[in-house]
Amino acid sequence: MTKLLQKAFDEASKLPESEQDALGRILLDELAAERCWEELFTGSQDLLAELFQAPPLFQPASDKGRYHRMSSGVGPMLIREH
Repeated sequence: MTKLLQKAFDEASKLPESEQDALGRILLDELAAERCWEELFTGSQDLLAELFQAPPLFQPASDKGRYHRMSSGVGPMLIREH
């Protein structure tokens, strides 16, 4: 355990029991969420690479304020340039 983490636990140990439990739950939930995100990103590297290589869904307009129709794969959408 690092010195910083030990210091944090030492300070937390001075809190009332209910606050220690709340802090413990927050830490455990955060660690679980981090593991979940790691698994999701690790399993999606091929998909992310494929999306990165895909052509854009719309072409920018040369005139400001023009709308362009684009296909989102679900149905047509209107895009307004800013």
